[in-house]
Amino acid sequence: MKLSEANKRVRGWDTSIDFIEADMSDGHGVVLRQSGRNSMWMSDDSEKVLITYQADEVPYESIKLLYALHETPAEEREDEKNFRVFISNGMNRQRLVRLRSGYIFCDENGVKNYSAASYGVKDIFTKSEVDRLRSNGDFNISWDKALEEVPGDEVSDD
Repeated sequence: MKLSEANKRVRGWDTSIDFIEADMSDGHGVVLRQSGRNSMWMSDDSEKVLITYQADEVPYESIKLLYALHETPAEEREDEKNFRVFISNGMNRQRLVRLRSGYIFCDENGVKNYSAASYGVKDIFTKSEVDRLRSNGDFNISWDKALEEVPGDEVSDD
């Protein structure tokens, strides 16, 4: 199970709970937090659930999600990173956008206009999509400078 999936599921019934990965005193593992405080966690090297003394009541469903995350190998818990691709000449900054028929570079207003007009706009790309674009050689840009990571909460389900 991915962290984002567990967090999305728990948000449906308790917005004070979230899950993160962290290095704790007993090793790396998954943590269930309530209102930003660690409540319980499971180390990747252990089957024990460790609970802090100040833990509030925790819904059983959230404990099941914690266990499901623990059972998922650490390398599979994280979502693939997402990026926006930008070019800039120092004055203007434009974003790579995929429309139904191809790719264009446009400014922020252009992105909004194309999105509003239902052109099937995509302006956030996964790492594997970026790698494919890079290997095609269609864009002669400095890829290391062009990529900007997009935080997970900005990525929609589309």
